[in-house]
Amino acid sequence: MKIEALDIYYKSVNNLPSKYKSKTRLSSKSFDIPLIKAVLQRHVLETIFGYFSVYINIKNLSEPYSLEALIATKAEELILLTQEFGKTREGNDSITPTLPVKIRQQIYSSLGNRGFSNIKFEQETYKHSFIGKFKSILNDEMEQYRKILDTTKKREVEEKAANIIINVMRIFFFRIQTQEPSGQIHWFQNKDKIDPSLMVGVWDDDKFDDFEVDICKFPLVGTEINDKLNRRIYTHAIIHPQKKVHSQVNSDNQ
Repeated sequence: MKIEALDIYYKSVNNLPSKYKSKTRLSSKSFDIPLIKAVLQRHVLETIFGYFSVYINIKNLSEPYSLEALIATKAEELILLTQEFGKTREGNDSITPTLPVKIRQQIYSSLGNRGFSNIKFEQETYKHSFIGKFKSILNDEMEQYRKILDTTKKREVEEKAANIIINVMRIFFFRIQTQEPSGQIHWFQNKDKIDPSLMVGVWDDDKFDDFEVDICKFPLVGTEINDKLNRRIYTHAIIHPQKKVHSQVNSDNQ
C-alpha cells in the first residue's frame, strides 16, 4: 500500500525503532518512508510470533481450535521418545535411527499445509477461532500506528490480516521444522556489519562496507546458521541499512 493512502501516527511509530536499538527518528519526509515500512513490517512479524507463543501454551486442549497445539506438543514428546528408544534398544535396522526425523518432517509438513485452516464440524465449516481472535487484535494493534484513509481499502487490508497470520505461523513454526536439521531464524541487530551473502537491501555493492544494519525487517532463514561451512540459507534477511558514522580522529597535537 502506498504511504499516501495512510495517515501515519509518527509519535507512536517513533517508539518502534528504539525496540531494535535504532536511534533513527522518523518523519513525513520521503526518505523516511522505506524505514517506516521496515519498522512496521518487523513489528507485525514479531507481534504474530507473540501470538503463537500464546497459542502453543494454551491449556484447554479439548477445544477444536487447540488441535494444532496438541499435535505439536505430542510430536515433540514422540520425537524425544523415539530418540531415547534408538539410544537404549539394541538393533541394527535402518528405520529406527531415522524415525525421529521422519516423524518431525511428516507431522510438521501436515501442519504446514493445513494448520489454522477452517474447521469442519458436523457438516459445517467455521473460521479457526484463534485466527479470528488474533486477526482483530492485529488490526487493532496496527491502528495505533497508521490509519487507512479509504474505507474500502481498509476492509480489504483488515481481511488480509487472517491470511498473514496463517502464513507466518505455517512458515516460521511448522514448515521450518521440516528441514533436516531443523530450520532456524536470525534477526540481525542494529549496527551489525552488512554481509551480502546473508542479507539483501539497498546499498552500493562496491561500497557495502560503508553501511551497517539499521533495522532488520525480515529474518535470515536457514539451517546451521552459525556454522559458516555447513549452513544452508533458504531466505536472506531483508535489511534497511544506514551509513556508518565514522568517529572523527583529532590529529591536532595541541
